[in-house]
Amino acid sequence: LGKEEDGEYIAVANPLPFEFSGAVGEYELSNIPAKGFARVKAKKARCNVKVEKKQIASDKYTVTFDDDYNIVSVKDTKGTEYINGKGNYLYACEDIPLNYDSWNVEDYHEEKKWLINDVSEVSEITEGHRKGLRIVRKFMNSVITQYITLSDYDGRIDFSTTVDWKEKNLLLLADCSKPCLHLGQFA
Repeated sequence: LGKEEDGEYIAVANPLPFEFSGAVGEYELSNIPAKGFARVKAKKARCNVKVEKKQIASDKYTVTFDDDYNIVSVKDTKGTEYINGKGNYLYACEDIPLNYDSWNVEDYHEEKKWLINDVSEVSEITEGHRKGLRIVRKFMNSVITQYITLSDYDGRIDFSTTVDWKEKNLLLLADCSKPCLHLGQFA
């Protein structure tokens, strides 16, 4: 909405049925009315998430990876461990259904499976108020790109996965072999 003497202002719409305060994109917002609009002073959102070679840490969670960038631990700042062991690992398994190719997944689909651990690239990413890792894996002729990010504003660990799948009769699965506790928005 332009600049004024005391700073830049933006217009914000809140489609939610409750008042919103938090971060959206690169801006920190507060008291946006439910199902309404507001003109607010543009305030850049902070991002204090720390990314190290095998770890992402926010003020709420710490996510630790093994050498193949599979999650081995998720802990909150109070020390509660949500994952202890291998989490979010990707694997391909044989997909030869009795009927209807690309539709039925038979019970025996995990009898032949391959762990996807060929990590070809890892880089740090920042998306507004979120920071994390971009992990690129290769499997045969396919490429799987995962974005795992944390934020200072919410209690979420976000996963976004892009798959360029070129294989036939193979199914891609994400799995967490250890039990995960579900508290709040974390699953």
